[in-house]
Amino acid sequence: MKDFTISSGLASKLASVVVHADEMCDVKAGHFFDQIALTQACRDPEVKAWIKSLGVLAPVKRSAK
Repeated sequence: MKDFTISSGLASKLASVVVHADEMCDVKAGHFFDQIALTQACRDPEVKAWIKSLGVLAPVKRSAK
């Protein structure tokens, strides 16, 4: 089985995505900075490389309409 060990930096970034996405889903708590944090994490080269390394386990981005 492939090793999916990630660095502490990447783990922190991914945890931030989860927390900020949760906040963004709560209209009362979400704010503009949540969107910025999510955008930065999604564009991070380490995050992109990690997602690519997951191969078929990685979710596929849906097409914009």
